[in-house]
Amino acid sequence: KTKLFNKRTILRMMIFKISLLLLLAVIGTTGLKVLRFPYPTSIKNYVVMKPNFAPIQNELTVCSWLACTDVHNQNFYFSYAVPKKDNMVLLSTMSAHVQVPSILATSMFPKGKWYHQCYSWKSGSAVTPYVNGVEIPISGTNVSGTITPGGTLVLGQDQDSVGGGFMKDQIYAGDMTRMYVFRRQLTLDEISELYYSGRCEEVGESLGLDVVLSWDDITMATRHGDVELLEDGTCESQSKCEEEADVILRFLERKKCLLTELSYFTSKLERK
Repeated sequence: KTKLFNKRTILRMMIFKISLLLLLAVIGTTGLKVLRFPYPTSIKNYVVMKPNFAPIQNELTVCSWLACTDVHNQNFYFSYAVPKKDNMVLLSTMSAHVQVPSILATSMFPKGKWYHQCYSWKSGSAVTPYVNGVEIPISGTNVSGTITPGGTLVLGQDQDSVGGGFMKDQIYAGDMTRMYVFRRQLTLDEISELYYSGRCEEVGESLGLDVVLSWDDITMATRHGDVELLEDGTCESQSKCEEEADVILRFLERKKCLLTELSYFTSKLERK
C-alpha cells in the first residue's frame, strides 16, 4: 500500500507540474512596444534607417497607430528622402506628400488619444488617407512616377536634406506603434480590418505577406536624442483579460484529460 501511495503521489505531482508549466507558458505575455517622441520637441529626437523600398516603387500603403502630444505642430512622422528629392514620401497627421503635396480635410486629432492612420498610393492616382478605418477627403492631384529605392527613412522629423535639415515646427511629438509599410495599395476593407483588430494585434497572416517594413524592423532602428522604446502596459492589461479567460477554459479542458490519464494509470497500478 505504501508503494502504491508513493507511486500515486509521484504521478499526481508530475501531472500537476506539467499542467502548471503549460498554464504559465500560455499566460506569459510581453507588452506592446511603443516609440515615444518627447514633448517639448527637439530636432535631436528622431529614428533613422535605410529600408529596402525596391518593392514599393509603383504603389504603397503606410499605416500606423499614433497618439500626439502636440496637436498644434505639423507632426511630420514619416520622411523618406533620396538625393535631389527630400520629399519623396512625406507623411504627417494632416498631410501627405508623394511626389506632390496633398492636404487632409480633417487634420486635428484629440491630444494623447490613440488613432489609426493610413496613407495609400498607386502611380497614376492621388494619395488616399484613412483615419480609424474611414476614408478621409483630401485635396490633391493624381501622381504618376515611381518611388526611388536606396533612400533614407526618418521617423519623427521632416528631412529637408537626406538625413538632416530638420526644422522646429515640423517635429512629431507623441507615441507611435504598429507602423507597417505594405508593397501595394490596400483596400478600404483591409485598412478597416487593421483598425478594428486594434493596436494590440499584429498584422494578419495574409496582409503580412505584403509587408516590406515591419514594426519589429522599426523598433530595431537607430534612435537619436531622447526618443524612447517603451512597453505599453495598458495594451497588455486589456489583452490579458481575454487571454486569462481563454487560459482558464483551456486549462479546465486539459485538466479533464489529465484526470482521465490519472484514473487510467491509477487503475493499472492498483491491478499490480
